[in-house]
Amino acid sequence: MRPQTDAEASPPEGPKKISSIPHSQAATPTVPDYDLLRRIGGGAYGEVWLARSQATGILRAAKIVWRDTFEDERPFRREFEGIQRFERISREHPSQLALYHIGRNDADGNFYYVMELADNLGTETDYSPHTLRADLEQGRLPAARVLEIGLALAEALGHLHAKGLIHRDVKPSNVIFVNGRPKLADIGLVTDASDSHSIVGTEGYLSPQGLGTPQADIFALGKVLYEAATGLDRRELPKLPDALRMWPDAKQVFELNEIILKACAPDLTQRYQTCQEMQADLALLERGKSVKRRRTRQQLWFAVKRASVTAGVIGLGAVAGYFVWQQNQPHSGHVPSRIPQAEELYQQAVYEAKAGTSERAKHAYTNLTEAVKFDPGFLDAHYMLLEVYFTDGNELPPHFNFAMNIRELAQTLKKLGPDSVQYHTVNSYARFIDWKFDQAIEEAALAKKINPRFLRAHGLYAFYVLLARRDAETALREYRVAEQLDPADVIIQSVLGDVFYAQHDYTNAIKQYSKAMELEPRINLHYNLARTYERLHSYEKAMDEYETNDLQTVAFLKSDAIRNWYIQMRGELRTNGAAGWWRRQVEENLRDESAGRYFTARFCAQLGDTNETLSLLEQAYTNRENDLIYLLVDDCWDPFRNEPRFQELVKKMGFHPTQ
Repeated sequence: MRPQTDAEASPPEGPKKISSIPHSQAATPTVPDYDLLRRIGGGAYGEVWLARSQATGILRAAKIVWRDTFEDERPFRREFEGIQRFERISREHPSQLALYHIGRNDADGNFYYVMELADNLGTETDYSPHTLRADLEQGRLPAARVLEIGLALAEALGHLHAKGLIHRDVKPSNVIFVNGRPKLADIGLVTDASDSHSIVGTEGYLSPQGLGTPQADIFALGKVLYEAATGLDRRELPKLPDALRMWPDAKQVFELNEIILKACAPDLTQRYQTCQEMQADLALLERGKSVKRRRTRQQLWFAVKRASVTAGVIGLGAVAGYFVWQQNQPHSGHVPSRIPQAEELYQQAVYEAKAGTSERAKHAYTNLTEAVKFDPGFLDAHYMLLEVYFTDGNELPPHFNFAMNIRELAQTLKKLGPDSVQYHTVNSYARFIDWKFDQAIEEAALAKKINPRFLRAHGLYAFYVLLARRDAETALREYRVAEQLDPADVIIQSVLGDVFYAQHDYTNAIKQYSKAMELEPRINLHYNLARTYERLHSYEKAMDEYETNDLQTVAFLKSDAIRNWYIQMRGELRTNGAAGWWRRQVEENLRDESAGRYFTARFCAQLGDTNETLSLLEQAYTNRENDLIYLLVDDCWDPFRNEPRFQELVKKMGFHPTQ
């Protein structure tokens, strides 16, 4: 198959158009749980539709791939299997274009997949996807913007390559922006690195050695960055614009050109061997360092190594390199470990942690603990433990104590990087779990100041000010910043619903919780939904969500026992109304010494019993029940906020509500 121009769509292996009637003129295809609104694109073997989720109303893109565009079943099946392989990793990492639903419709002769939708450059009725090609039609991009895009795409390709996959057609028209973040589209072309059955690609982006290797993807990425930084056609590399020295960002463009030339080196041995190597150089340049100067030092270092005749000289160099690494540790971007085994374990842990399941959290925890054994000074590996704890700390190995481990982690990071964003972020949470809320807010604010692009610092700051100050406006602003940094971060998407709940905006709270679970179906926000439906007096829906929550989380009870209990509760609701439901739960909880007093107080509050409600809350404080952190935002307490006993409890908690 011949290479294509950039204007052409990239076909799969051996596509052959059989039907003389375009599918766009036929009946609208069907995708379960989605309404296909209109056709917004197409290629040699399929078409893309604007799709709307029937459950949430969220807009997605749906790709329909037709069987009759292939000569036989085998390549059609292989393309579908490739999508299945990619789907399993698409939501493990925010750099990837997330797939939400895939399937086959043999009756209509197609398979389909639903994915994230590119940002709209058009109007509400005339959708036009935001691609890098569309941006470049307006001229070259500033070097700083090219760096941002390069870092994001190198990260995406690195993740693909680590999973044994390659993209095969990296080019500006296949780079789309989702919530402002660049991602690689045309994922139907993603395949195993060992796949030699198909030849795709676009002329001018093809590596001299051909396709099918990670280095070929790196070559194509270099060409993309060349076009973006210079405004020249990719075929003109290594030419630079005549007026370049007059550009305001000329120095950065010259430095960026060093990275581009290495990515596009004709000799494979001179090219970046991995995307992580390329990403490290891009990150170095983003921090204002000179890639060219570092390469000169590296060449000098290699010459010294070749000339050294004793292991002692080499060992001294390694120690010196370690201290240089420590002193120059950045406050943004990942700093790879100097120990390859540690870096490999860290990268695997990152992917495992993103999966969001108990089993994968255990694997991530094991990999990180092994990584820091190889490299005790590996700051990012230590910090990543916090993300794993957030994922599912309760399911980690025996003797794991969440609060104790957070405190110990903060102390470790303080020794490794007392001025690092990682330390102040983790220490903020250590202060928070000790109910030192003002200190937690101060630490998170400092972390944000150190690195304004550190997602978790913004997320935790928002969490703290919402709970300890009931400042929903500030919390929403900070969550939106975090969302821009990583729209796929499930933690951020989950807690955004709490802001709407605190604002009594229950409709949007439900939409947000549902959106988060659609983004990652394995997370459980059914309790949040139940609590929200209660406030809307939708008690049957609330009961359904409570039951779903218990079936997923109360592992020590059998499913039949849970279902039978909710059958009784529904009967109570229908017979005696909501008051009967609340009263039954209060009575049962009071008989159970292990039942949390905070939740018993919640049920009691619905009955309007002020004295009993406040007494139960005071018992919860004496027992130091962690659920008291929701005292300001849980609106079931609204009728009690002017009560002196309630205000005294707020004061003892160390809260300072702004409203």
